Amino acid sequence: MSALQPYPAYKPSGVPWLGDIPAHWQVRRLKFVASVFNSNVDKRSEEGETPVKLCNYIDVYNNERITTDLPFMQATASEREIVKFALRGGDVIITKDSEDWRDIAVPALVVEDLREVICGYHLAVIRPLAGQLDSRYLLRCLQSAAVSYQFQIAATGITRYGLSKQAIGDVVVPCPPLAEQRAITEYLDRETARVDALIARKRALLEQLARWRSAAISHAVTKGLNPDAPLKPSGVPWLGDIPAHWQVRRLKFVAASASEKLEQKPAAVPYLGLENVESWTGKLLLESPQEEVESTVSVFHRGDVLFGKLRPYLAKVVLAEFDGVCSTEFMVLRPVQPLLDKRYLFYTLLSDGFISVVDSLTHGAKMPRASPEQVVNLCIPLPPLAEQCAIAEHLDRELERLGRLRESVETSIALLQRYRTALISAAVTGRVRV
Repeated sequence: MSALQPYPAYKPSGVPWLGDIPAHWQVRRLKFVASVFNSNVDKRSEEGETPVKLCNYIDVYNNERITTDLPFMQATASEREIVKFALRGGDVIITKDSEDWRDIAVPALVVEDLREVICGYHLAVIRPLAGQLDSRYLLRCLQSAAVSYQFQIAATGITRYGLSKQAIGDVVVPCPPLAEQRAITEYLDRETARVDALIARKRALLEQLARWRSAAISHAVTKGLNPDAPLKPSGVPWLGDIPAHWQVRRLKFVAASASEKLEQKPAAVPYLGLENVESWTGKLLLESPQEEVESTVSVFHRGDVLFGKLRPYLAKVVLAEFDGVCSTEFMVLRPVQPLLDKRYLFYTLLSDGFISVVDSLTHGAKMPRASPEQVVNLCIPLPPLAEQCAIAEHLDRELERLGRLRESVETSIALLQRYRTALISAAVTGRVRV
């Protein structure tokens, strides 16, 4: 973007958020250069209606382009709805309703006629008028902060936000000549593709770092730190061979299952729910523990290990750093001293093998949950206490290193996303000449 130059002449746009625009550009309200249709087609299948595929909120929110490859849901629609809301190539769909105002007017471009696909509820179709507005340019306009903020400000609501057809139509967009719109689009398609490829590679690196993290934990808690240590069969399928001097013990013999409950709502007690814990890391996802809690909770103390028994494949495991209460969906495990180190227990419960075994024991389809009695009857490897501490210290160091790498990659992804947004905004508002 730094190699691009500004236009030779600018003029006031008359719109405060836009400022000056290239002298030969115009600004137009969306309703004068496009047709707007707010969909009311719901997900229900009604007898007597025609079977259709439904493009829903999540299809638009998660995809910049709508194609036949997307897994659309099956529904039904009336003939009037099919005529009005069947998707055409060049349509731009936006999210018109959301629980978060920042998710208002997220756009996606329909790249081809999809007559069998209907625009669903919570969405609006913007159909550019021929000769006035290029649909790919419109997509980029709606992705720019200058235009998207107008939608967010116009959205009404308190707990849920929405846009009326009038509010959508009243949004102002910069309009270069049609040939220039296409040139801007081609430039942005090319440049954003390069940025997106970089982001994809960095996300692949994040996945690799996560695999390294899991492998480091699993190897350390099942094989130890000495690569030359003689091994023996553990007799436990998920453990395989373990160092010959290690033991195998049932979890209930080395960690007490704490069962202290509070049946009345506590006052000002730190609380943790499953949603407050990052999967596979044990990292808390809140700056400070919540204090508004449900009445039925479990008590935990500093040094306890909390294991999430609901949807155990999410690997919600926490080493408690403070006294508090937690959701009853956590098992509270208290290491027996001097048999078990708390950090070693944390890492063992977080290992791929243990999580997989617990997940295989769950019951319930929609809300799979493991039985505490089955979990505590599982076997875990038990090195001597000093070796447990050494393993935990090794993993602390290794995972801290991997964590720094992860933060670095996440920061670079955020910077690339900011650059992408700035690039789009600069091009569609005329800050740079394409």
